[in-house]
Amino acid sequence: MAVPMNIQYPLFLKILTFDRELAERAGAEVVIGVVYQERVRESWLAKDEFLRAVESSPVERVKELSVRAVAISLDNPADLEDALVRHEIDVMYVSPLRAFDIGQITQLARARSVLTLTGVPEYVDSGIAIGIGLSGDLPEILINLRAAKAEGADLHASLLRLATLTKE
Repeated sequence: MAVPMNIQYPLFLKILTFDRELAERAGAEVVIGVVYQERVRESWLAKDEFLRAVESSPVERVKELSVRAVAISLDNPADLEDALVRHEIDVMYVSPLRAFDIGQITQLARARSVLTLTGVPEYVDSGIAIGIGLSGDLPEILINLRAAKAEGADLHASLLRLATLTKE
């Protein structure tokens, strides 16, 4: 991941404010599931950094909704759907993964109307809805519009003008 988490997280919160369907999908709070692999160092480090960013962020609300994050281990991929339901996940942050089919995540996300985010730019081309990459020295918002719509997001045109749209 080229963009540090202390930049990714606030940027993702700002991006979520441009989703006109967020409040309807989320209910009383926005629950972010941080998907990671325990046996992959880069993955669990990203999970830890994300959770620290949530705890230390001065921003506690998105569209008047409180924000909470929970870690979701992919050690047993069959448990992912159960975790999405049990924790009432609205948004899923996908950390760097090794030897894992991103399609399994996106299929579940679309079935459950869970918006997917990542700091791994290549995952946006693989079906994750929104990512953060680098353009020169600046963070770049990457949006897979087809994926975002399939996951139930309705992103405002002003965000789309700022982003780089991918072709899935």
